[in-house]
Amino acid sequence: SFNLDLPGALAPSVISDNFAGARELTRRILKNSEQRLGRMEPLLFIGGRGSDHNTAERIRGFRAAHEDLGVAVHEENILACGYAPEKAEKALDERALRGNALPKGMFVNSTISLEGVMRWIRRSGHLDDRSLVLGCFDWDPFVTLLGNGIEMVRQDVPGMLNKVFELIESGADKPVVIQVPPLIPEAQEA
Repeated sequence: SFNLDLPGALAPSVISDNFAGARELTRRILKNSEQRLGRMEPLLFIGGRGSDHNTAERIRGFRAAHEDLGVAVHEENILACGYAPEKAEKALDERALRGNALPKGMFVNSTISLEGVMRWIRRSGHLDDRSLVLGCFDWDPFVTLLGNGIEMVRQDVPGMLNKVFELIESGADKPVVIQVPPLIPEAQEA
């Protein structure tokens, strides 16, 4: 038995380096924010479950990148509300209803959550999508059609599968976690 994409305690695991990928993606979103908006502000993290390994590591990378660039991130900017698009929409609605200012930059934890974020942006009228800076820890070729120069991280699935087959061929059976760096495509033009 082998674990792919999420680590396990009883067998070898091959996963994306969620921390490093999130850290780099967050840096890129923050720098895009500074270039496009003239300032670097804390981002909003939205999507995923805080109790799952991948989301927890992405939040850790998100926080580390803010710290690296000297930007304080507030606890209310972490919305680990689940993956479903409807949950992302609801979390943004609730934040807006509480009167909390909405950041001009967002780190979206998956393309599933991105669907809800984009629906909310279009429906709510709270944000001008031309001044919004987005990044997503997932990859979908159709996202380029949305505009906004959305930054994306692409998990190296072929690289992860190669590592699993290497483990199989080597007869590995002890629990170990192998992290494969994700791919960060070139930034898209807004």
